Amino acid sequence: MPAVSRRLPPLLVLGTLVALLVACSPARSQAPPVAVSGTAATAPASQPTVVLVSRGDPASLATKGFVANVGSFTLTRVFNATLSFKDEHDQANAYLAQALPTLNTDSWTVSPDGRMTTTWKLRPKLTWHDGAPLTAEDFAFAYRVYARPELGAAQTTPIKQIEGIDAPDSSTVIIHWKQLYADAVVENGGFFPLPEHLLQQSLDTQDPPAFMTNPFWVGDFVGAGPYKLTEYVPGDHLDAAAFDGHALGRPRIDRIRIRFISDAHTAVANLLTGDVHFTDTFVLSPTDGVSLEQRWAADKAGEVMWSPTTIRMALVQWRPEVAVPRALSDLRVRKALAHGFDVASVVETLNYGKGVQTPTITSPTTTNYDQIDRVITRYPYDARQVAQLMDQAGFNRGVDGIYADSSGIPFNVEVSSVGDDKNVQETAFFVDSLKKVGLGATQYVFPPEQTSDAMARALRPGISIRGGGTYNVFAGAEIAGPENRWNGANRSGYQNPAYDRLYDQYNNTIDSAQRVAILAQMEKTITDDVPAVLLYFQAESTAHVSALKGPQNTASPGSGGGVLRIHEWTWQP
Repeated sequence: MPAVSRRLPPLLVLGTLVALLVACSPARSQAPPVAVSGTAATAPASQPTVVLVSRGDPASLATKGFVANVGSFTLTRVFNATLSFKDEHDQANAYLAQALPTLNTDSWTVSPDGRMTTTWKLRPKLTWHDGAPLTAEDFAFAYRVYARPELGAAQTTPIKQIEGIDAPDSSTVIIHWKQLYADAVVENGGFFPLPEHLLQQSLDTQDPPAFMTNPFWVGDFVGAGPYKLTEYVPGDHLDAAAFDGHALGRPRIDRIRIRFISDAHTAVANLLTGDVHFTDTFVLSPTDGVSLEQRWAADKAGEVMWSPTTIRMALVQWRPEVAVPRALSDLRVRKALAHGFDVASVVETLNYGKGVQTPTITSPTTTNYDQIDRVITRYPYDARQVAQLMDQAGFNRGVDGIYADSSGIPFNVEVSSVGDDKNVQETAFFVDSLKKVGLGATQYVFPPEQTSDAMARALRPGISIRGGGTYNVFAGAEIAGPENRWNGANRSGYQNPAYDRLYDQYNNTIDSAQRVAILAQMEKTITDDVPAVLLYFQAESTAHVSALKGPQNTASPGSGGGVLRIHEWTWQP
């Protein structure tokens, strides 16, 4: 097994590192600020500008980006408001709307042909950050923007599910759905507006590349969220002021600054010196988070919050013409492989016990998980189960400890991953755990030039470890191939008509109890068929100083957290 230290970084080393980073940190970027109309309100002397950190510059501040302008910025919620939002308990709440549509009423109707209509009434006197009225037509305009195929967002959710949006009057938004869509009142299903008065002319006169890079999307952005942009310094920060007209009330903190810091050590140093007050997801590694917890344990100067929301899974190559070894097509061999992944040790050792081991795509922390747990098959790390299954599949353990087929050819499977340090270490750990139970395995690390090569990722011959994904990872309609430029969610090529029927049923069922029952059968199908080994939900860490009150962790993958309720945050030194 690779040498993996379980010891946390010593405080003395961390303190020295912080001092060096602070002393040696480069001067702030001198890029000229992008002028933004409006100024921040004057704050009380005791309340500082609260500084948040995101990993990188925004390509867009809008709720929804285009294919050409996705980036590593994670705090778009600060500047935007939608018809509804999902809270920390995974429940939908009205936001710009007065109330949520209710199924089987005039506000949420289903037609015999499977189409739906949701009708929303907006809160009175809504405005944009620039003071212009925010009306129902701004929602209809947003749909017309994103539905344009040349802008690259027409096939994304929820745009692809929507047939059109009407605005019969300034306060009524009617969304027509092409199909049954259970999330029609949740988060983006609740939809998001764009300011027609600022963008219509650009949409009419600019070609797609120019429109997608229009200054509006960052430096000139105008939204309806809790904070309005006052200054953008590329490569350094965004400044924002509390928006008096925010639908859920004016934020209690008057001014915020969002700094772009990609280096975790720099972010930690700034947290410890008090120059930064909150770091968002993907800034700190698990090691950084644990180090901060240790550093803050005595003086209670801050809190690290853990959100186990990103699933890790090991996909088995399903295409028979690609899969090596061919024995991957044998269910007994796939079950043996599942018993050969020592997931518990990876969660404990590489993730400091902060992750959540999972046998399913659904997180064990979600509501009603007990209904799923009753029907699934689990595969604990177990050499005896491996031996029994490989024996049934016609393999014998050789003198070298590795199973071989009846011809004497040793079993060997490639385990691949992208090449950042943690992924490489994790894959090496799993390769070693497979070898320890007699399953030959070889590690493959994608070279940098192939990291974004979807075809290369889809056609690796053995097992591919990936992060993220949901139920569509196993849907036949989502298989990656030439027809979708290898960008389908189903990278491994898995096909199972039974799963596809359940998946379609799940997507076309609105009743929540029925959806849980269908989901349980979907999970049973996957754990019975083993197209992948479901590993664990990796915990992403956010951190904040103790004087900043209000940040919350994200309890499950679908729930809200982080800056969800930033308008309620307070500063209490």
